[in-house]
Amino acid sequence: MKNKVIFIVGVGRSGTSLMHSMLNAHPDIAFIPEINYIRRFLATKTLELVVKRSGLKGVKELLLNDNRLCRLDVDLKSLIEKVYSHGRELNVDLYRAILEVYLKNEGKTISGDKDPRSIEYLSVIAKIFPNAYIVHIIRDPRDVLLSKLNAEWSKDKSPYFHVLANKIQLMMGLRGMKLFGERYIEIKYEELLAEPEKALKSLCEDLGVQYNDAMLDYTDSSRKLVADDEMVWKRETLGPLLKSNVGKWRDNLNRWNIAMVEELVDIAFDHYDYVKSKPLLSVGQRVIINLLKPLFYVVTVLWRVIK
Repeated sequence: MKNKVIFIVGVGRSGTSLMHSMLNAHPDIAFIPEINYIRRFLATKTLELVVKRSGLKGVKELLLNDNRLCRLDVDLKSLIEKVYSHGRELNVDLYRAILEVYLKNEGKTISGDKDPRSIEYLSVIAKIFPNAYIVHIIRDPRDVLLSKLNAEWSKDKSPYFHVLANKIQLMMGLRGMKLFGERYIEIKYEELLAEPEKALKSLCEDLGVQYNDAMLDYTDSSRKLVADDEMVWKRETLGPLLKSNVGKWRDNLNRWNIAMVEELVDIAFDHYDYVKSKPLLSVGQRVIINLLKPLFYVVTVLWRVIK
Protein backbone atom coordinates (compact mmCIF):
# COMPACT_ATOMS: atom_id res chain seq x y z
CA MET A 1 0.00 0.00 0.00
CA LYS A 2 1.62 3.23 -1.19
CA ASN A 3 -0.51 5.67 0.82
CA LYS A 4 0.49 6.77 4.29
CA VAL A 5 -1.21 4.73 7.03
CA ILE A 6 -1.85 5.93 10.60
CA PHE A 7 -2.72 3.67 13.53
CA ILE A 8 -4.20 4.94 16.81
CA VAL A 9 -3.36 2.82 19.86
CA GLY A 10 -3.41 3.15 23.63
CA VAL A 11 -4.80 1.75 26.85
CA GLY A 12 -8.60 1.52 26.71
CA ARG A 13 -10.43 4.62 28.02
CA SER A 14 -7.44 6.84 27.23
CA GLY A 15 -9.03 9.00 24.56
CA THR A 16 -8.38 6.90 21.46
CA SER A 17 -11.97 7.33 20.24
CA LEU A 18 -11.69 11.10 20.55
CA MET A 19 -8.48 11.09 18.53
CA HIS A 20 -10.13 8.72 16.05
CA SER A 21 -12.87 11.26 15.37
CA MET A 22 -10.51 14.23 15.27
CA LEU A 23 -8.08 12.73 12.76
CA ASN A 24 -10.90 11.40 10.61
CA ALA A 25 -12.33 14.94 10.42
CA HIS A 26 -9.15 16.04 8.61
CA PRO A 27 -9.91 16.54 4.88
CA ASP A 28 -7.00 14.30 3.86
CA ILE A 29 -7.37 11.45 6.38
CA ALA A 30 -9.86 8.57 6.23
CA PHE A 31 -10.13 6.28 9.24
CA ILE A 32 -12.19 3.13 8.94
CA PRO A 33 -14.67 2.38 11.76
CA GLU A 34 -13.23 0.29 14.59
CA ILE A 35 -13.33 -3.27 13.24
CA ASN A 36 -10.43 -4.74 15.28
CA TYR A 37 -9.10 -6.50 12.19
CA ILE A 38 -5.49 -6.63 13.34
CA ARG A 39 -6.08 -8.56 16.56
CA ARG A 40 -9.01 -10.63 15.29
CA PHE A 41 -7.59 -11.71 11.94
CA LEU A 42 -4.00 -10.65 11.26
CA ALA A 43 -2.58 -11.67 14.63
CA THR A 44 -4.51 -14.95 14.69
CA LYS A 45 -4.25 -15.82 10.97
CA THR A 46 -7.89 -16.86 11.24
CA LEU A 47 -8.65 -16.52 7.53
CA GLU A 48 -5.80 -18.83 6.55
CA LEU A 49 -7.25 -21.50 8.83
CA VAL A 50 -10.76 -21.00 7.42
CA VAL A 51 -9.44 -21.25 3.84
CA LYS A 52 -7.78 -24.58 4.59
CA ARG A 53 -10.93 -25.93 6.18
CA SER A 54 -13.74 -24.46 4.07
CA GLY A 55 -12.26 -22.48 1.18
CA LEU A 56 -13.87 -19.33 -0.20
CA LYS A 57 -17.33 -20.38 0.99
CA GLY A 58 -16.14 -20.51 4.59
CA VAL A 59 -14.38 -17.15 4.32
CA LYS A 60 -17.52 -15.49 2.96
CA GLU A 61 -19.70 -17.08 5.62
CA LEU A 62 -17.39 -15.80 8.37
CA LEU A 63 -16.75 -12.28 7.11
CA LEU A 64 -20.09 -11.38 5.56
CA ASN A 65 -21.80 -12.20 8.87
CA ASP A 66 -19.31 -10.23 10.93
CA ASN A 67 -21.12 -7.30 12.56
CA ARG A 68 -18.05 -5.09 12.67
CA LEU A 69 -17.00 -5.66 9.08
CA CYS A 70 -20.55 -5.03 7.91
CA ARG A 71 -20.17 -1.45 9.18
CA LEU A 72 -17.69 -0.74 6.38
CA ASP A 73 -19.17 1.12 3.46
CA VAL A 74 -17.56 -1.21 0.91
CA ASP A 75 -18.67 -4.11 -1.29
CA LEU A 76 -17.11 -6.69 1.01
CA LYS A 77 -18.35 -9.69 -0.98
CA SER A 78 -16.69 -8.54 -4.20
CA LEU A 79 -13.57 -7.56 -2.32
CA ILE A 80 -13.25 -11.01 -0.74
CA GLU A 81 -13.71 -12.73 -4.10
CA LYS A 82 -11.17 -10.48 -5.82
CA VAL A 83 -8.50 -10.91 -3.14
CA TYR A 84 -9.14 -14.65 -2.85
CA SER A 85 -8.69 -15.11 -6.61
CA HIS A 86 -5.17 -13.69 -6.38
CA GLY A 87 -4.17 -16.65 -4.20
CA ARG A 88 -1.78 -14.77 -1.97
CA GLU A 89 -1.89 -14.08 1.78
CA LEU A 90 -5.61 -13.56 2.32
CA ASN A 91 -5.38 -12.09 5.86
CA VAL A 92 -3.02 -9.32 4.82
CA ASP A 93 -4.25 -8.69 1.28
CA LEU A 94 -7.88 -8.31 2.36
CA TYR A 95 -6.92 -5.82 5.05
CA ARG A 96 -4.89 -3.76 2.58
CA ALA A 97 -7.78 -3.89 0.11
CA ILE A 98 -10.26 -2.70 2.75
CA LEU A 99 -8.09 0.30 3.58
CA GLU A 100 -7.51 1.15 -0.08
CA VAL A 101 -11.16 0.88 -1.15
CA TYR A 102 -12.42 2.78 1.89
CA LEU A 103 -9.85 5.51 1.23
CA LYS A 104 -10.91 5.78 -2.40
CA ASN A 105 -14.59 5.93 -1.45
CA GLU A 106 -13.87 8.76 0.99
CA GLY A 107 -11.87 10.68 -1.63
CA LYS A 108 -8.92 11.16 0.70
CA THR A 109 -5.19 10.36 0.56
CA ILE A 110 -4.18 8.99 3.98
CA SER A 111 -5.57 5.80 5.55
CA GLY A 112 -6.13 5.17 9.22
CA ASP A 113 -7.23 2.45 11.63
CA LYS A 114 -7.93 2.61 15.35
CA ASP A 115 -7.96 -0.10 17.97
CA PRO A 116 -6.56 0.59 21.45
CA ARG A 117 -5.39 -3.00 21.80
CA SER A 118 -3.29 -2.79 18.66
CA ILE A 119 -0.63 -1.53 21.06
CA GLU A 120 -0.17 -5.23 21.83
CA TYR A 121 0.40 -6.02 18.14
CA LEU A 122 2.87 -3.35 17.07
CA SER A 123 5.24 -5.97 15.70
CA VAL A 124 2.42 -7.25 13.44
CA ILE A 125 1.80 -3.72 12.16
CA ALA A 126 5.52 -3.13 11.61
CA LYS A 127 5.81 -6.29 9.54
CA ILE A 128 2.95 -5.36 7.21
CA PHE A 129 3.30 -1.57 7.24
CA PRO A 130 6.94 -0.84 8.09
CA ASN A 131 6.48 2.86 7.25
CA ALA A 132 3.28 3.31 9.26
CA TYR A 133 2.73 6.10 11.75
CA ILE A 134 1.61 5.16 15.25
CA VAL A 135 -0.32 7.64 17.41
CA HIS A 136 -0.20 6.48 21.02
CA ILE A 137 -2.65 8.22 23.37
CA ILE A 138 -1.58 8.25 27.02
CA ARG A 139 -3.78 9.10 30.01
CA ASP A 140 -3.27 9.20 33.76
CA PRO A 141 -3.76 5.52 34.75
CA ARG A 142 -5.80 6.53 37.80
CA ASP A 143 -8.37 8.23 35.56
CA VAL A 144 -8.19 5.23 33.23
CA LEU A 145 -9.07 2.88 36.09
CA LEU A 146 -11.94 5.11 37.22
CA SER A 147 -13.30 5.25 33.68
CA LYS A 148 -13.06 1.49 33.24
CA LEU A 149 -14.85 0.89 36.53
CA ASN A 150 -17.73 3.00 35.19
CA ALA A 151 -17.84 1.97 31.53
CA GLU A 152 -20.56 -0.50 30.53
CA TRP A 153 -18.18 -2.93 28.80
CA SER A 154 -15.60 -3.05 31.59
CA LYS A 155 -17.29 -2.23 34.90
CA ASP A 156 -17.74 -5.87 35.91
CA LYS A 157 -14.04 -6.71 35.69
CA SER A 158 -11.74 -6.58 38.69
CA PRO A 159 -9.65 -3.44 39.32
CA TYR A 160 -6.64 -5.78 39.47
CA PHE A 161 -7.31 -6.84 35.89
CA HIS A 162 -7.57 -3.25 34.70
CA VAL A 163 -4.38 -2.20 36.46
CA LEU A 164 -2.49 -5.18 35.08
CA ALA A 165 -3.75 -4.47 31.54
CA ASN A 166 -2.66 -0.85 31.87
CA LYS A 167 0.83 -1.86 32.95
CA ILE A 168 1.20 -4.46 30.20
CA GLN A 169 -0.01 -2.16 27.42
CA LEU A 170 2.16 0.76 28.47
CA MET A 171 5.18 -1.54 28.62
CA MET A 172 4.40 -2.92 25.18
CA GLY A 173 4.12 0.63 23.90
CA LEU A 174 7.82 1.10 24.57
CA ARG A 175 8.45 -1.50 21.87
CA GLY A 176 6.85 0.86 19.39
CA MET A 177 9.58 3.43 19.81
CA LYS A 178 12.15 0.89 18.68
CA LEU A 179 10.02 -0.39 15.81
CA PHE A 180 8.85 2.93 14.35
CA GLY A 181 11.31 5.53 15.61
CA GLU A 182 10.17 9.10 14.90
CA ARG A 183 6.95 7.74 13.38
CA TYR A 184 5.88 6.58 16.85
CA ILE A 185 4.09 9.65 18.23
CA GLU A 186 2.94 9.95 21.83
CA ILE A 187 0.34 12.46 22.93
CA LYS A 188 -1.13 12.95 26.39
CA TYR A 189 -4.90 12.99 26.74
CA GLU A 190 -4.62 15.76 29.33
CA GLU A 191 -2.72 18.00 26.90
CA LEU A 192 -5.23 17.30 24.14
CA LEU A 193 -8.08 18.45 26.39
CA ALA A 194 -6.26 21.48 27.78
CA GLU A 195 -5.02 22.89 24.46
CA PRO A 196 -6.57 20.89 21.61
CA GLU A 197 -5.46 23.16 18.78
CA LYS A 198 -1.87 23.26 20.00
CA ALA A 199 -1.78 19.47 20.53
CA LEU A 200 -3.28 18.75 17.10
CA LYS A 201 -0.96 21.16 15.32
CA SER A 202 2.03 19.40 16.90
CA LEU A 203 0.58 16.02 15.97
CA CYS A 204 -0.02 17.07 12.36
CA GLU A 205 3.55 18.30 12.11
CA ASP A 206 4.81 14.93 13.32
CA LEU A 207 2.52 13.15 10.86
CA GLY A 208 3.71 15.31 7.99
CA VAL A 209 0.25 16.74 7.21
CA GLN A 210 -1.07 20.28 7.31
CA TYR A 211 -3.21 21.15 10.31
CA ASN A 212 -6.86 21.88 9.54
CA ASP A 213 -9.44 23.49 11.84
CA ALA A 214 -11.95 20.83 10.78
CA MET A 215 -10.26 18.53 13.30
CA LEU A 216 -11.83 20.55 16.11
CA ASP A 217 -15.30 20.14 14.61
CA TYR A 218 -15.43 16.36 14.82
CA THR A 219 -19.05 15.61 15.77
CA ASP A 220 -20.11 14.43 12.31
CA SER A 221 -16.93 12.38 12.04
CA SER A 222 -17.74 10.70 15.35
CA ARG A 223 -21.31 9.88 14.31
CA LYS A 224 -19.92 8.17 11.23
CA LEU A 225 -17.32 6.13 13.10
CA VAL A 226 -19.13 5.16 16.30
CA ALA A 227 -21.82 2.47 16.09
CA ASP A 228 -25.11 2.87 17.95
CA ASP A 229 -24.24 0.08 20.40
CA GLU A 230 -20.92 1.80 21.22
CA MET A 231 -22.43 5.21 21.87
CA VAL A 232 -23.21 4.24 25.49
CA TRP A 233 -19.53 4.49 26.39
CA LYS A 234 -18.31 6.69 23.50
CA ARG A 235 -20.91 9.45 23.68
CA GLU A 236 -18.26 11.94 24.81
CA THR A 237 -16.75 11.78 21.32
CA LEU A 238 -19.73 13.83 20.11
CA GLY A 239 -18.23 16.81 21.91
CA PRO A 240 -17.73 19.33 23.28
CA LEU A 241 -14.37 18.58 24.88
CA LEU A 242 -14.81 17.85 28.58
CA LYS A 243 -11.80 19.44 30.24
CA SER A 244 -13.22 18.25 33.57
CA ASN A 245 -12.28 14.68 32.58
CA VAL A 246 -8.83 15.27 34.06
CA GLY A 247 -8.10 14.33 37.67
CA LYS A 248 -11.50 12.84 38.51
CA TRP A 249 -9.71 10.03 40.33
CA ARG A 250 -8.93 12.36 43.24
CA ASP A 251 -12.57 12.43 44.37
CA ASN A 252 -13.82 9.14 43.00
CA LEU A 253 -11.16 6.43 43.55
CA ASN A 254 -10.58 4.96 46.98
CA ARG A 255 -7.13 5.03 48.57
CA TRP A 256 -6.44 1.38 47.83
CA ASN A 257 -7.10 1.68 44.12
CA ILE A 258 -5.04 4.86 43.91
CA ALA A 259 -2.11 3.23 45.69
CA MET A 260 -2.38 0.09 43.59
CA VAL A 261 -2.17 2.12 40.37
CA GLU A 262 0.70 4.28 41.61
CA GLU A 263 2.77 1.33 42.78
CA LEU A 264 2.02 -1.17 40.02
CA VAL A 265 1.71 0.99 36.89
CA ASP A 266 5.11 2.46 37.66
CA ILE A 267 5.94 3.21 34.01
CA ALA A 268 3.28 5.94 33.93
CA PHE A 269 4.98 7.78 36.76
CA ASP A 270 8.59 7.05 35.82
CA HIS A 271 8.35 7.48 32.04
CA TYR A 272 5.35 9.77 31.50
CA ASP A 273 5.82 12.05 34.50
CA TYR A 274 2.48 11.63 36.22
CA VAL A 275 2.84 12.58 39.88
CA LYS A 276 2.12 10.14 42.68
CA SER A 277 -0.19 11.19 45.53
CA LYS A 278 1.13 8.49 47.88
CA PRO A 279 -2.02 7.74 49.90
CA LEU A 280 -1.62 6.35 53.39
CA LEU A 281 -2.11 2.59 53.64
CA SER A 282 -2.21 0.13 56.49
CA VAL A 283 0.69 -2.24 57.10
CA GLY A 284 -1.38 -5.10 55.70
CA GLN A 285 -2.14 -3.19 52.51
CA ARG A 286 1.54 -2.40 52.05
CA VAL A 287 2.35 -6.09 52.37
CA ILE A 288 -0.20 -6.93 49.67
CA ILE A 289 1.22 -4.26 47.36
CA ASN A 290 4.72 -5.68 47.80
CA LEU A 291 3.44 -9.17 47.01
CA LEU A 292 1.66 -7.95 43.89
CA LYS A 293 4.71 -6.18 42.44
CA PRO A 294 6.73 -9.30 41.49
CA LEU A 295 3.58 -11.10 40.34
CA PHE A 296 2.63 -8.25 38.01
CA TYR A 297 6.19 -8.06 36.74
CA VAL A 298 6.28 -11.76 35.84
CA VAL A 299 2.90 -11.63 34.08
CA THR A 300 3.98 -8.53 32.14
CA VAL A 301 7.19 -10.20 30.94
CA LEU A 302 5.35 -13.38 29.93
CA TRP A 303 2.70 -11.40 28.05
CA ARG A 304 5.34 -9.45 26.12
CA VAL A 305 7.07 -12.69 25.16
CA ILE A 306 3.81 -14.25 23.96
CA LYS A 307 2.94 -11.20 21.85
